[in-house]
Amino acid sequence: MEPWQDTMESYAGRFKKLPGKLRDYGSFTQLRKEIEDFQTILPLLSELSKDSIKARHWDEVMKICNTTFEVVGNPEFKLQSLLEADFVSVSEEIEK
Repeated sequence: MEPWQDTMESYAGRFKKLPGKLRDYGSFTQLRKEIEDFQTILPLLSELSKDSIKARHWDEVMKICNTTFEVVGNPEFKLQSLLEADFVSVSEEIEK
């Protein structure tokens, strides 16, 4: 997780240095949102990737996100599943 966090910090720093006139573009707004969302998600992913996280914790996450996905014992599970579950909007509740 640490390399991802370092990469996102690098992206965020470089993003802040972009010229101001780019702020008028929709892609600028979208990129800012994606960087901010990832910075919100990464600490949660770090916590959820610990060995102490059990299936019951994932059951609670699915309940909060109002979705289902197979995490435990599923080598096909992808980060995209969490992003599609709108993980960002419920991040505070998941953190609790």
